Amino acid sequence: MAKINLKDTELLEKYKKKVDRWKKYFDHNYKSYNRDKKFLFKSTISGDMSATNNETGQPNIECNILEAFWSRQRGEFSKQEPSIYVNPDYNNPVNPQIADVIEDHLRHIEFELRRDGDAGEIYNDMGAGGFGVMKITTDYENEMSFKQEIKAARVIPDLCGFDVMAKEPHKGDGKICFEIFPMIKEEFEEKYPDIELGGVDFTRKGTSGYNWSYQNDKEKILLVCDLYEKKSKRVKIVRIAPTPFVQQNGIRQVLTMEQYKMLLEKWHELDVLEQEPQIVDERYTQQVTVTRYQFIDNQFISQPEETDYPGLPLIFFDGNSVMIREGDDQAVKQITRSYFWNAIGAQQLINVAMQSIGNEMENTMQHKLIVAKEAIPPEYLEAYTDYQTPNVIVHNAFLDKEGVSPGTVPLPPPREVMRQPMPPEFLQTLQFGFSLVQNILGSFDASLGINNNQLSGVAIVEGATQSNPTAMPLINNYMISFTQAMQMYVDMIPKYMVEERVLTGRDGEGKSQQYPVNGNNGINLKDGFGPGSLNVKVEAGPNFAIQKSKMLQQITAMAQAMPIFQEWVNSSSMLPKIIKLMDFSADDTFYDEAKQFAVQKQQQMQQEAQQKQQEMMNNPIMIKAQNERMNIQREGQKDQIQAHLGAVNAQLKTEEIVNERMGLQLKAKQAHEEGLVELDKHHTEQIRANADMAMKAIDMKHSHDIAKAQHAHKVQIDHATLHHKVIDTVLKQQPKDNLETD
Repeated sequence: MAKINLKDTELLEKYKKKVDRWKKYFDHNYKSYNRDKKFLFKSTISGDMSATNNETGQPNIECNILEAFWSRQRGEFSKQEPSIYVNPDYNNPVNPQIADVIEDHLRHIEFELRRDGDAGEIYNDMGAGGFGVMKITTDYENEMSFKQEIKAARVIPDLCGFDVMAKEPHKGDGKICFEIFPMIKEEFEEKYPDIELGGVDFTRKGTSGYNWSYQNDKEKILLVCDLYEKKSKRVKIVRIAPTPFVQQNGIRQVLTMEQYKMLLEKWHELDVLEQEPQIVDERYTQQVTVTRYQFIDNQFISQPEETDYPGLPLIFFDGNSVMIREGDDQAVKQITRSYFWNAIGAQQLINVAMQSIGNEMENTMQHKLIVAKEAIPPEYLEAYTDYQTPNVIVHNAFLDKEGVSPGTVPLPPPREVMRQPMPPEFLQTLQFGFSLVQNILGSFDASLGINNNQLSGVAIVEGATQSNPTAMPLINNYMISFTQAMQMYVDMIPKYMVEERVLTGRDGEGKSQQYPVNGNNGINLKDGFGPGSLNVKVEAGPNFAIQKSKMLQQITAMAQAMPIFQEWVNSSSMLPKIIKLMDFSADDTFYDEAKQFAVQKQQQMQQEAQQKQQEMMNNPIMIKAQNERMNIQREGQKDQIQAHLGAVNAQLKTEEIVNERMGLQLKAKQAHEEGLVELDKHHTEQIRANADMAMKAIDMKHSHDIAKAQHAHKVQIDHATLHHKVIDTVLKQQPKDNLETD
């Protein structure tokens, strides 16, 4: 690839505009991503609401119930086992064994993603923030290895961007994608010592686009951008004849011209006895390449690199977004939404209800009595202020004051303070908020089955089962993007897994397997297939914990209701399937032992059946009974044969009568046909006689005409002969001289 000037301002601005354009288009989604995650995991009280509470004296009480709903969905996702299928493309035949090995390897990759937490974090980004991002990249196995590994990992979503014109949920149809890396100046200078930062201005330049460099407190930070761009180039592809050597070694039949030339060189190096494969078809096509650019605010930090990626390495994981046109004169925009997007208002209502209740409790009057000051005897003051110590409340019934006659001015006795009850609307609003959140999220497991404060275990299972589909939009979008990621992973295998190695996989039962590849005894992944030869499909698996529990309950109920179903469930072949529905993840050998026990039990039952059959065959009573049974069967067979013979004879007699009747009918028909033939023959003879008479008349007339013509012709000949004779006589009588003169 041609080199560029690292300080090419025009080219740099071109790619910076692509980044800024996505930032402006997707900025509201970035903000909602961070706002929703903060709302769910940190505090459901915003800064404005907190300031308002402080001004009005309300307590900042919050009751976050949304996280519990989302945590249950995350738990269900962790129990799910996606179904992964790898099928050869119809137009690109591939060894089926390669497809099986790749399928098992992808199951292992998915297992590693779940074990390392990347799959769970991406799903959490989708549900809690509205979207997530996965990156397919390559790296060496370790610092001392030359073998490269293909890796899939989660990246920070709000530091990634895509093409504004991309339409697919995974954004793989776009032209660009990029990832931003904030780096401290010292860290950047250590990693890129040859890059001068003299022209970088570490000041914020507004919010219209990215601030490519800024100062945070005392640290200077600049953004490094990794941008990947799709480019197309015209190449020639050829299709070769499927020779036996090509088919046996799994060599692809559709190659680029460069690959075909390399195949011919290898063909001659191996001294293959067959004739080299011939080209049967060829054409030009557009081959996609992905180029990587790295740049900062004012310059590129490396030369453009043409990668071996078959597509964009960043895959967008959409949560549950919608495309909305906010105005008639505005463009359509993608609005990403979290799982609890519509329940934020209900959560805020719950917070207000809790704050009102808390404020009511804070402002509750603590006074117990209302008493006149003059009615309190000084020596009994402590009894009025210390309510915890048992004492007698004594008061003055009359005013005891100088200048007032004793017993003339009565004083009111102490009385209890009547507290005003809390408004019932506060508690009603709180309870309404809880049910409102459940209805908005479609999560009914906390309320279904409640009847007179009774809640059964079956009702809980039914409610949880109905709540699972509410997360299916997230699950479906996850599977769409994960399929794109795994498809890219598979297309990269022939380019990066070219050395002899052992590939780890997991079979359909989850057992780890080791497959040698690219060796003398291994499967050829280097030349066995190419981009587009294998199609990957990932579907949501049915193995939710709640669904498995419900299935077990249904099997138990059916076994109790139907004896024949119970007999089938109790069979040894069903034992491993029942064990798989139970949650024995803590002991991986439990299923294997159950499967082995089922096989042993089945073999034992077969041996017992054979032994019992042998014993029955040697028992005299059974032999006698068997002989009698055979005699009865023979007599029955004899009767059946006699009955069959009688039926056959009756059928034969019936057929004879039918044949005789058919013979008579045939004779009558034959006589009728013979009469018709005679009549037709007589008619034909008459026609023939008439024709002969007509022909004779014609012949007589023709003969008469011929004779007349012959007579006329003879007269003409005789006349001509006479004329010639007269001339000859005259000539002979004239002198010779006259003749010469003449």
